[in-house]
Amino acid sequence: MPRARSSTSLALITGGAGAIGRATARRLLADGYRVAICSRTEASVARALSELAAGTHAVGVVGDLAEPEDARRVVDEAVARLDGLNVLINAHGIQGRIAAIADLEPADWLESLRTNLLGPVATTTAAIGHISATGGGAIVNVASIDALRAEVGVAAYGVSKAGLLAFTQYAAAELADAHIRVNAVAPGWVRTPMTEPAIKAAGADRGRWANTALGRPAEPDEVAAVIAFLASPDASYVTGEVLVADGGQVVLMRELGLRHPPAAL
Repeated sequence: MPRARSSTSLALITGGAGAIGRATARRLLADGYRVAICSRTEASVARALSELAAGTHAVGVVGDLAEPEDARRVVDEAVARLDGLNVLINAHGIQGRIAAIADLEPADWLESLRTNLLGPVATTTAAIGHISATGGGAIVNVASIDALRAEVGVAAYGVSKAGLLAFTQYAAAELADAHIRVNAVAPGWVRTPMTEPAIKAAGADRGRWANTALGRPAEPDEVAAVIAFLASPDASYVTGEVLVADGGQVVLMRELGLRHPPAAL
């Protein structure tokens, strides 16, 4: 049953064609939001929109958020199509190359940083004036537990997400006067098309997930629920925070027996 419309009801979701992005779109639409989803290709946007229920208030925007000018165009187009903006969800990202630090090339670092860090910086910068014009709202960045502890082989990805957490805090401090709250969610393992092969390899045996207190990966809808909370007026006194949604993985710090998980997007 749809929930009551939120007072912050116009949302742009980048990475909206990914598993977490689509789940977040479904959740916000159920909450009464009007939603714009962004992805890199027309085909991926069309597929994502086709999965949403007919008659919902969802539109699609195509753009490459690793390009600052394209990021600004995406935000402006979303604002025009939604007739305003008060929620930005930065859910796009790439895993990048899996390799030891000694084997990473400068281009590998730049690829992760441009998409996972500078992309959200560009969309946030472009969105500030629009969100402020509607009286304020919320920005939620999707990071990763790889920003909080090291995992062998994904240094470029983890460093870019750690930068996103730092940016979250700086943006929260600077945008408070504009009535814009900025927070982040840090998922652990999430069941997505990219992670499914590794999850299947781990098997259903709880023992293989011994480093996760809940003994399983998350479903995209579970991460979407956290994002929806941080975006909503229910989190009106929460800003500059990172909400870890990893099933208790960070607190246990045990070896999973799986290495280099794909990005959960």
